[in-house]
Amino acid sequence: TNASGWREDGRCRRLLAEVWYPGEKETPFQRDPPLPPHLAGWLTDARLRAALAARFSLPGWVMRHLGSVKRVACRSLRFADGLPLAPILVFSHGYGGVRVQNETLACELASRGWVVVGVDHAGDAAGVFYDQAWNAAPGLERQLLSHAYDGYVRAHGEFAASMDELHELRHAQLDIRVADLSAIVDTLAALHAAGTGPPGSGLGEWRLFEGRLDLDSVHVGGHSFGGGTAIEALNRDNRFVSGFALDPWLFPLSESLREGGTEKPLLMVSAPRCIEAKNKARREAFAAASCEERGNVALRDVVVPLSEHHDFHDFVLIAPLAMQWLGAAGKAQKDELLARINGMVLDWLEAFADDRAPSARRLMEFDDAWFFPAAAS
Repeated sequence: TNASGWREDGRCRRLLAEVWYPGEKETPFQRDPPLPPHLAGWLTDARLRAALAARFSLPGWVMRHLGSVKRVACRSLRFADGLPLAPILVFSHGYGGVRVQNETLACELASRGWVVVGVDHAGDAAGVFYDQAWNAAPGLERQLLSHAYDGYVRAHGEFAASMDELHELRHAQLDIRVADLSAIVDTLAALHAAGTGPPGSGLGEWRLFEGRLDLDSVHVGGHSFGGGTAIEALNRDNRFVSGFALDPWLFPLSESLREGGTEKPLLMVSAPRCIEAKNKARREAFAAASCEERGNVALRDVVVPLSEHHDFHDFVLIAPLAMQWLGAAGKAQKDELLARINGMVLDWLEAFADDRAPSARRLMEFDDAWFFPAAAS
């Protein structure tokens, strides 16, 4: 795994990303300046742990142990030789989330030859901390930064006087998030082609991914607001082949997409109890429009029994007491539940990794393995 700051000069917006990839054991990749060879802990920045505690309105000590959680991945290894071109997944976190929140999924994909990029959406991540000062975009960006941990309920009073205004704000926020994901793909394409970042990115020469990536197999996924971001990005950026959304929040989607559905391959995996009262109806209407009006035979919508909204990322394993205290985790066995969710996503992505239109038989095998159609909620 490598952490990288990618900047687009046109928007004056710097993106902090984590990259997981298949590496050669104990063969560090040389870069100037050199990066540390290992990551001792999962969240080593005390400022970020404090921000996460604030995000969930918890005392700071509750998240303190996250800096001691050992990671499976090592940092700055050389890219493994002898592999086919690597398919790509770009992952979007939820509101107040972090780029490494689904590392178990990222590590599993990297072990299968994928390159996975998790990006911090500055402005609504739990916290984004750079090595040096940076300039946030004016207007909306700064407004979002100043309310980074307020959450949906307080947003009604602080952001908007009406639901229409709130939707306008969230949709503008969604535009920024989608542009972040497309910028990541732009950067990966440049690194693959020439071993250098795009002009103004600040990456310079970085040949780790030169000639290594399958740019015809780029996929997108996310959790919560990130799930909605993934759905929107899947439909705006034709480079994304397929997508998945973990308990997605559909409120910010563009009206045309929310009501008209999608033709692109999409897996939605949700909890029985929705994060917002109308989200279930929106999800079901979106799925129906996709299948019935758009004729999408590659959309799957499943509800996972006994799950809750925060069962879909690694915090449920690493901070289980905090998640239970908040009522944010369900009653199922956490390691088994997350393994089941990750396994579902892995099978879905690999069905589309080599072929944009997998055979009907392969999709049927996927359905048989993962209890489709969706369980009743």
